[in-house]
Order: sequence, then structure tokens, then C-alpha cells
Amino acid sequence: MLLGRLHFVRWGTPVMDDVDRVLHEVQRGFSTSRQPLIGISLVPVDAEPPKDEVRAAMVRNMDKLLACSERLYFVMEGSGFRHSVMRSVLAGLLLVGGKRGRVVVHDSLDTVIALVAPQVGRSVAEIVQAGRAHGVVLPDQAVAG
Repeated sequence: MLLGRLHFVRWGTPVMDDVDRVLHEVQRGFSTSRQPLIGISLVPVDAEPPKDEVRAAMVRNMDKLLACSERLYFVMEGSGFRHSVMRSVLAGLLLVGGKRGRVVVHDSLDTVIALVAPQVGRSVAEIVQAGRAHGVVLPDQAVAG
């Protein structure tokens, strides 16, 4: 979903077509807005990890995404040990890859939307409403706004 400078995606179990689609959406949004985008990638609590080939494609595309983006936020939902470890692993990989500061990992969609709203010149409510309309934020998902 594109909303001005905001690119917002909800991942299920990623497949290669998803990786390509997201990259093309971000590149198109960057070309249209002529400004770096702010990205939110929402990884729901029940999402399966990507297969090795998909993960490799995601890593290969990271620099291309960052070339079109001011900052990328990964929201990895879920509580407990498993989800905390997953967030830590992702944050560690990003740190080692030199992405720290431009790619940020969170556990709360509310927090990220509140951070992003002023950066993209939209209200929290507007982002949540657009997210719901595009199926990125589910109807039963509790999000302030």
C-alpha cells in the first residue's frame, strides 16, 4: 500500500512474487513522490519465516529498498521468548549489515504509526484507516487511531 511517502506492507508467508512486488511498489512510489519513502513492514505473530531462497532475495533487495527509502520499520508482532529472539536476530543482522538507524525493528504497530505519521504528513487515524482499507491492518486488529 502506498499513501504519499508511506509504503506499508503486511507479510504472510513471503514468496518470491511478494519480494519482487514490494520492491517494484517502493521504486514506483519513490519515482512518483520524488522523495525517499518511509516503509513499514508488518510481520504478524502467525507469519511463517521465509524459505531460504526468499530470505536471500530479501537480503539482496535491501540496498535497493534503502536507495528509495529514508527509513524502514519492521514491526514483528508477538510476545514471549520466540518473538523476542526473532526481533533480536533481525536487529543483529541489520546492525552487522550496516543498516542501523535506517532500518528499525519494533514490536508495536501503534508505536511505529505514531512515529511515522508526522514524518509522512498524515494523521495516525488516516494511516490506520488506509491500512484497514487495503488489508494491511486487519479489521479486528487493535490499533490506536
